[in-house]
Amino acid sequence: MELKKLPDALTVCKLARPEDADVSKDLFFLCRTDEEISLVCRTEDTPEHPLAREDGWRAFRIQGVLDFSLIGILSRLSGILAENGIGIFAVSTYNTDYILVKKENFDRAMMVLSDAGYHCRRTAAMLELMKERFLKHLVRHPGIEWKDVEKRLLAHPEALESLKRMEESGGEPDLIGTDEETGRMIFCDCSKESPAGRRSLCYDDEALRKRVKNPPSGSAAGQA
Repeated sequence: MELKKLPDALTVCKLARPEDADVSKDLFFLCRTDEEISLVCRTEDTPEHPLAREDGWRAFRIQGVLDFSLIGILSRLSGILAENGIGIFAVSTYNTDYILVKKENFDRAMMVLSDAGYHCRRTAAMLELMKERFLKHLVRHPGIEWKDVEKRLLAHPEALESLKRMEESGGEPDLIGTDEETGRMIFCDCSKESPAGRRSLCYDDEALRKRVKNPPSGSAAGQA
């Protein structure tokens, strides 16, 4: 079964009115019951004065359209994560299920699910992109073979995830050498100028919320 990571930091919050949610955005989950109004959205799209909020979520979804007759898909995923001490917040749509995990557990969650046989297509796509750039700029890393780089990245999914985030914000991460003392591989952003996705940023989400007038597009901590 294929899983797709979503690139955005998410927030779960409680609203006083459904009108407080910005429904012009292309990613949000809004639910109203007799007890509450809940919203899941990108952190930068969170309404100004929610009744309560919880930041620091990341998410992935099950790719494809799930038939309503299928049984146990979400329970198997949540069971694997529970066995590894990882809690979830799940949202179901007509097509599929979205699973939210706290950001500090997200890389580990994807790793244990991968070990359990689930496939994340972004990993394969990112490795292919990194390989293409590696071979195109061999002068940056003389004497290093791609197979060694790939092996190291697969062994450290948290490092690969950081490179993905750099790529998604408009960067061009590439290997530039190894540390002489530790042997660790050194990657940096080799883009010609600061990517548009990493300009106009506050330090963290708290600073972003305080910038009511002329707020920047996001926060550096939120993209980290």
